[in-house]
Amino acid sequence: MLITAEEEISALDQYGVGVDALLDDVTERFDAIAKIPFDDAVRSVLFWHLVDTYPDESRCRHLALALVGGEEEQVALWELVEEDSFDEDIAFELMLKRASLSEQEAFLFERETGYHVWKRAIEGCQDQE
Repeated sequence: MLITAEEEISALDQYGVGVDALLDDVTERFDAIAKIPFDDAVRSVLFWHLVDTYPDESRCRHLALALVGGEEEQVALWELVEEDSFDEDIAFELMLKRASLSEQEAFLFERETGYHVWKRAIEGCQDQE
């Protein structure tokens, strides 16, 4: 339902309707789902549903990141976001979980990553201290 709501909000936006409050509401609901402590089996089913059904939806990718479990799930999500500049933050979060420091540095220096990715890189360094 949230994905449908987001699509409809996008259509309203194209017609010049102010949608900021509606988008904020959808974002809050996605964030609330991400914070639910699912048992591992349910979490995995939801993760794979998002990845298989909505592979191009950025909000679904962010929710999948919150739900990602083991190596197989990390690889599946990585394959969706690896080359997508709109979801470079997800790609970098996955790198913090599974890539070496040199691979993380290559990601940062070989791409035109945004401020939010650099900020997260700094936070990642602070987390390791």
